[in-house]
Amino acid sequence: MKEYLELKKKINETYYELMLNDKIHFNLEELDSDKFKKFDSNISAGGSNKPINTIVWYFNLLKVKNKFNPDAIRLPIVLDSPANAELDRDSKHTLLKYIFEESDKDSQLIVSTIGFSTSDFKEERFDNIIELSNSKYELLNTEDYELYKELCKDLVLINE
Repeated sequence: MKEYLELKKKINETYYELMLNDKIHFNLEELDSDKFKKFDSNISAGGSNKPINTIVWYFNLLKVKNKFNPDAIRLPIVLDSPANAELDRDSKHTLLKYIFEESDKDSQLIVSTIGFSTSDFKEERFDNIIELSNSKYELLNTEDYELYKELCKDLVLINE
């Protein structure tokens, strides 16, 4: 029990340090430092910094997991519009830079975002970038739709 409690203390200290560093880095004044003294405590933030708070929290949990359980499976990280419309251009760039720098390099990172340009992140190496250039509100262009519509119908029938 003593070993378990000592390990839990180290985990909480590591988590607190990571969260405090990111709170200062992003100037997240609305985050109460007392709320992340334990990794299993709930933190919440609203307003325009909510996407940043969420990413910081999630990435720091992953860092703690990877440090204290290095043999655990590392699943792909999928982020759908992490820099949503509430962020200004500078905050969006800062958040994406954080994501690219702090993501686990042993995991696949999949990020969807609007207005992304590799020229804004020259120091990063991207293995694969897929740019969607469909007309607004169209999920597939006409050619792709015709090519895959039968497959879609078959998939819908499987789920019935």
